[in-house]
Parts: sequence; C-alpha cells; structure tokens
Amino acid sequence: MKSIRNLISGIAGSTLAMLCIAHAQSQPAWTRVSIPGLAKNSTLTQLWAQNRSLAFVWARSADPQGNVIEGVLYRWNGTEWRPTLRVPGQSPSSVFAVDTQLVWAAAANHLYRSTDGGSHWEEVSLPEEVSLDPANYVDSLTGTPNNLHLRFARSDGNYAILRYDGAAWSTVHELTNRKNTPYFLQVTSPNEGYFVGCWGRGYWDGTTWNDELQPTSLCDAYGMWVGHDADGKSRVYATGNNNFSNGVRVWLWNDEGAAFDQIFSAGSGFNIGSGKMIWGASTDNIYVVGGIASTSGGTRSGRIYHYDGNDWSEVAGVGEIPNTQWVHGTASDDVWVALVDGSLLHYAPPIEASPAIGIALYAGLTLNGSLGKSYRIEFRSSEDAPWATLKTLTVESNPVLIFDDQQPASSGKRFYRAVQLP
Repeated sequence: MKSIRNLISGIAGSTLAMLCIAHAQSQPAWTRVSIPGLAKNSTLTQLWAQNRSLAFVWARSADPQGNVIEGVLYRWNGTEWRPTLRVPGQSPSSVFAVDTQLVWAAAANHLYRSTDGGSHWEEVSLPEEVSLDPANYVDSLTGTPNNLHLRFARSDGNYAILRYDGAAWSTVHELTNRKNTPYFLQVTSPNEGYFVGCWGRGYWDGTTWNDELQPTSLCDAYGMWVGHDADGKSRVYATGNNNFSNGVRVWLWNDEGAAFDQIFSAGSGFNIGSGKMIWGASTDNIYVVGGIASTSGGTRSGRIYHYDGNDWSEVAGVGEIPNTQWVHGTASDDVWVALVDGSLLHYAPPIEASPAIGIALYAGLTLNGSLGKSYRIEFRSSEDAPWATLKTLTVESNPVLIFDDQQPASSGKRFYRAVQLP
C-alpha cells in the first residue's frame, strides 16, 4: 500500500485540481413534493414563488366538521418546506412577496408582515372596519414597495379595495352594488394594476381603481395573471368557469372590444369543474390549473394546462392528481402547483448534489456525489496531459473513499476529476 509520505510528496509544491466536468443539464420534470410534518386533514391554499430558493405556501388544517384548526405558512428554502408562521383558528387566504425581504400574508381578517424573507413575522393593524368583525376577511394581496393593495370582503357581501402606503390605510375602490365584484387583483407597478370582475375588469392608474364594464357576464372568474409582451404591452388573462362550474375557461382581455374573449375551454356540463389560477413565465409560456369531474357533482381530478405560444394542451407528465389549488413560479423551469391533498407539484430540473473531489492526509481521495449515480474518476499528471481513467463507481453513500493504487511513488503530482456518467 502506498504510504502517506509518497502521496504527499507527489503533490508537494503543487495544487491538486478539484475539477468536475459539468455534465449535460438535466431536463426539468414534474415531481411530487410533500411537506414534512403537515397536519392531518390539511389542504393547501395560496402559494407564491419569489426565486428558486424562496417560496411560500399556506396550509389550512380543519377538524372533521370542517372548522379551522390552524393556518400554517410554509417556506421553501431550495430543498424542503418548513413552517414559518402559525395562526391558530384563522383560515389563510393570501401570501405575496414584494422582494426577497418584504413578504405579506393574510388569514381571515388579519394581516402579517415579514421584513427578513419570512424568518420573523409581525401583525399589521388593519382599519377597524375590517378587524372588528370576525366575519370579514382580506385576500388578494398585491403591490409594490409602499403600495400594498388587498381585497376586503365585508360580512354583508360587499367588497372594497384597500391600499397601504407604508404608514396609513385608504379605501381606493368601493363596491356596494356587486355589479363588478373584484375577484382577484394584480398590481404590476406603482401606476399599473388590474382586477378581474364579474362584469369586466378594473384598472389602477396610480391614484384610483376604475371599472371597465363589458356587456356580458364573466362570472365566475377566480384567478388572473398579467403578462407583458416583448414590446411592453400588458396582457390580462383570467380563468374560472362560465357560470355553474361548467368547466375550465380561460379569457384574454381584448382592448379593442373592451371585453374578455374566451381563448380556451376544457369540459362542458353543469357542476363539473372550473379553472382555479393562471400564471405565466411569459405570454408564450402560461399555465392554468383547475379541476374536472366525470359527472355532475362528482369528485374533481386535478388538471394542468399549458400554452406554448401557439396552442393549449393538457400537461400529461403529472399522471392522475387530486384537484389543484394554485399555480405560481419564477421561470419556465421553476413552476409550483398546490394540490388539495397537501402536496405540491414542482416543475424544475432534478436537485442533484454536484460531485466534488477532496484530498485528506491519507493515501486517498473522497468523492461526494448524487446517491445512485455512477461516476468515472479520471487523472492526469499535468494540466496539458489527456485525462485517463482511474476507475468507475456508483455512489451508495457519501463520502466515497477512493485510493489511487496506480500512481508510482516517483510519478510526481496528479490532477483528479469526477465525471458523472449518463
């Protein structure tokens, strides 16, 4: 067996090359993701993804009678979901991140804020007209710095939109006749925002919300997403059903006609399903989630639909799934879907440990790689020499100890690298 002295003398005065050839980028795929420690009878509600290592999802646990036990907000750290906020007895309704530090969350008639990316939370006082009636609730959080908007649902069935400028609250839209009930809001800049309503849409001009009514009903729309074309033109999409849960419907606002035009439908019949939410990485890469039942009033199976810039199609790579709740993402290969059973679907490249070679004070090397993956360990005597194979192996546990039993005692330094095999 080669001595420690021989190995050390072979690399003395030189730097061992810690190299790893980047293997071909793994293609993104849909995977099912569970939440550790999620309470029984929990369902997920709304989620928000800010970047690949920061996302949030609300979970609602209930007793067998359907009474809320607790709302728990979970945070994704890039590898797993962990609880970050608990609100006993409150039904969660919305979560929204302005940036990687400022995050807002709503549950029942309570509002919470984090200024450190979700590590710590504080409750923010709402106007008394909201907080004093426990039957009120707030949702649809959206906005920009010092420009938070939310929908306020009163116990009498009427709605308002409230705005918080960082110091004080104001009512910026009041609805008392329910003609154009705002279903969902999205503010994209200090001077631009939209809501989808039962009879059209509304828009924010930086000062107030304005109604744009259309001649036909859009009830019932549930979700909305605002995208921008390459030329900066806004595109306002909505999803839901066209009355009585008659299937998944998707609409796009037509500026010339001043109305929403239907651009996609799936399912047809009374009380069989609906779209729930829509989100896009761009206007030619859009996802819609919803649910469809085989019979009227039956259990709805989850559906995910995708628009590729030309056509809509159902996403087939997810198999049979329970009904969906929400969709959001950060990129074309980082998309999250929340399901009613408390799990999520994630469309992303597989999470793999990068292989790394290290040297210790013994006649060996260590390799840390992805479990179950095979690697070829290669060496060369100089930076210009061709690589030669030392051995191949499969990682069953980390780290893997590797001995170079082919190196002559007088061979001088050697460089090593690990190459992941297909």
